[in-house]
Amino acid sequence: MPQLEDNSRLQTKRQKRRKAWFLNIFIGIVLLAAVTVAYQTFFATPTVQEQAPKKEVTKKEEPKKEQKMKKEISSEKPESKPKEKVIENPAPVVEDQKVQVPESQSPGVAEAYTNPSWKPIGTAQSEPHVTKFDSSSQDWKEMTQAISYALDIPADTLTILFLGNNGPNKAIGTVQAKDTKERFKVYIEWVEGQGWQPTLVHKLM
Repeated sequence: MPQLEDNSRLQTKRQKRRKAWFLNIFIGIVLLAAVTVAYQTFFATPTVQEQAPKKEVTKKEEPKKEQKMKKEISSEKPESKPKEKVIENPAPVVEDQKVQVPESQSPGVAEAYTNPSWKPIGTAQSEPHVTKFDSSSQDWKEMTQAISYALDIPADTLTILFLGNNGPNKAIGTVQAKDTKERFKVYIEWVEGQGWQPTLVHKLM
């Protein structure tokens, strides 16, 4: 009988120990889970939140980088060359050095004169020169400029009555001033590489 009681006591103690052991394990698991949850709550979440602003910063920085790249590319583009402007040679200044030429006067001529200061007016044409009596040609334009230069009267205030051939590389033009109605006959000749030059003016009656 005493042995049976001892055995029952031992079994009871063992059962209590097992229960305590299982209880301790369960408590340990619960505590571990609680610690894990607490760690994730207080430590893992802030790291995610901290990463989000970094992405925003990089997004904000990207446009700045793109702008720098665009500026560098634009600076590397070859500069456009300015268009060349065709500048016409202005007519030389006429000095008042008229020289009367009485022997060249003929009926209908009120005055005949030349001027030693007359020079070729310049040209945009190339050699060999071919005289063109076409009102739309560059040669015609330069001939009218030479006549205007000899008379010292603007070309747009002159009416061209006649402009024709007067020999090899020579021309003769008859014009009328629009304001005074005065008429002139102007003799011009071509100077190679330099353009038309006046040689004689007849002021008509």
